[in-house]
Amino acid sequence: MSLEEHLGAMLGQVGPLEPLDITLREAIGCQLVGDVAAPNPVPHYARAAISGYAVRSVDLTGPATLKVVDDVQPGFAPTQPVYAGVAVRLSAGSPIPGGADCVVPGPPAATGAMVELSDVAAPGAGITAVGAVAAEGQEVLRDGAVIDPSAVGLLALLGVVRVGVRPRPRVVVVTIGNDLAPAGSPPTAGLVYDAAGPMLVAAAEEAGAVPYRVGPVAYDDRDIHSSIDDQVIRADLLVVVGETAAPDGLLRTQLDSLGSVSFDEGSTALGAFGHGTIGEDENVPVLVLPADPVAAALLFAALAVPLIHAMRGVRGAPPVQVQVSDPLHRSDLTQLIPARYEGPGVVRPMPDPTLVDLTTADVLLRVLPGSDDQPAGATVPALPLRHS
Repeated sequence: MSLEEHLGAMLGQVGPLEPLDITLREAIGCQLVGDVAAPNPVPHYARAAISGYAVRSVDLTGPATLKVVDDVQPGFAPTQPVYAGVAVRLSAGSPIPGGADCVVPGPPAATGAMVELSDVAAPGAGITAVGAVAAEGQEVLRDGAVIDPSAVGLLALLGVVRVGVRPRPRVVVVTIGNDLAPAGSPPTAGLVYDAAGPMLVAAAEEAGAVPYRVGPVAYDDRDIHSSIDDQVIRADLLVVVGETAAPDGLLRTQLDSLGSVSFDEGSTALGAFGHGTIGEDENVPVLVLPADPVAAALLFAALAVPLIHAMRGVRGAPPVQVQVSDPLHRSDLTQLIPARYEGPGVVRPMPDPTLVDLTTADVLLRVLPGSDDQPAGATVPALPLRHS
């Protein structure tokens, strides 16, 4: 199977997660289920758009001196109406008193004092009318919208406390290996720090998932079995990183004992990877990536990110067309090549990348097996890697 066929098989096993009714804070990054309409007009009362004086426009056809009959503080309603020759002092957001049809700025003046106003005002000036932000029944968010901070603000303005969404998938990243040292430990010959675990957790969160990290887990049958089995209950997607091609086949054996996982030995130059399902009902999808952190990162971008998007019910970033500054050579394997922008629409491929290179990568080039050589300057499709 090609890499694309593997991805198709995995996508066939997942779909959007079941909707949940959750708080606005919990809903950040989730996809809205159903349209949202304003239950009431916003604002639901005519309010001052500025701080100043509520007056009748007919009293301000030129400079005028009016008597202040009320001073409305924030959160309170006017106690006096406006009539000929008077004004009501108020703050921005205060309700408009009866009889007033505009709000104008002016110097501070106490209740009972006279205030000189020089602005000529038209009816409606300085007033936010009822329903100016949203009319009652107006659709303000559509089904499928991703809840971001501005959407939270809008829903809060409508008085909404909970909202129906498709939840962010829970992605558990398990790293396995006796050669993995925990962060903060002193450098030791034969050990490397676990780069894949923190990196893939970050990549899962960037893709919109709720990530969890387990590991490093010792390369031992009991530890592998228990560490993976313990995560089935909370995982919507399990990502296991380890020696997928180890001669003893220990990782594969333990995965087989937990479910049904098949491995690809040679569709890419990045090493063996596997996918399938695990759990008592074999209903938790699992993706098994090679231990090399660069290979794990590239395969995660090509395989795990689309799965996360499918579970969220959203579409990922569409491919972009770029020009390559260096040739791309034919191979019998699918090549995943990171590249960085060197100018508008022009990228430099990094065919043998390190983690340092990945920090500068902007797009991922996918060169299919059997493709013709692409000369420098050729236009090819690329998958955006950076989301900000």
